[in-house]
Amino acid sequence: STTEGSALTLQRAHICQGLIWRNVTLSEGYLSLSAAHVGDLVDDLTSWPARGRLILDGFTYDRITAAPTDAARRLEWLSKGSTWNGEFFPQPYTQLAKVLREMGHDGAARKVLARREQLIRNHIRKDALIGGTVFPAHYAWEEGSFAPNSGPVLVSEDWQSYHTTEANPAQVWSGELAPRGWAATADCRHWKDCAPGRDWETFNRYAYAVDVVIPIIDIGQTDAWAPSTTRGWWGQQLWWFKGVLSVFGWIVTALGAAAITGIIRRD
Repeated sequence: STTEGSALTLQRAHICQGLIWRNVTLSEGYLSLSAAHVGDLVDDLTSWPARGRLILDGFTYDRITAAPTDAARRLEWLSKGSTWNGEFFPQPYTQLAKVLREMGHDGAARKVLARREQLIRNHIRKDALIGGTVFPAHYAWEEGSFAPNSGPVLVSEDWQSYHTTEANPAQVWSGELAPRGWAATADCRHWKDCAPGRDWETFNRYAYAVDVVIPIIDIGQTDAWAPSTTRGWWGQQLWWFKGVLSVFGWIVTALGAAAITGIIRRD
């Protein structure tokens, strides 16, 4: 298998007795326990694959047997499998808290639920910030208020010609729109195949928003594109709004990191 493919899928499997997950090494691929159910969960925490390679959403079990039940180690386990493709799933935390409480570990169950609430708030804040960035980025791009974030490109003859003649030079330069008066030729039947910036980073409003709001992720959009303050209203707003969103993004990310590492605690 590959790191992108499935190493083992137990989706919707129903194991009446127990799942023994010890001394297991999955060097590649991901493990899916989505909507699976087992009676007893018998594991060692080092056998689970790393974050991004484990799906625990919908996984249920009746008891944890002959395995750690303290909140710290179990929360580390959940952190590996409660997020998939950037989406957070609270169900694994609810399930663990339920089992720990039924086993008499009330304190550990409360810590698990507290962490769940912290992560839910963290993801809601990030989603709101990203959503609040997508719209001005979209309208700024559509009105022609973006430019390649590169000095050599900005002074190049190609960019200068479109900058002065086109309403949306970024879209023309990158090949999304054809320049005025352009006609297909035998060597260039489609403008997108011969535009000067056809090999430049393609603008994506959603990826741009993620780049602005989540500072620890670098998709390359803010390195490739910058809003202009001189071409339109949306570009002006996004230019200063981007800084505000970046600050809030750092704050939310710091709070999330604090919650994950246990700096912020609530019992």
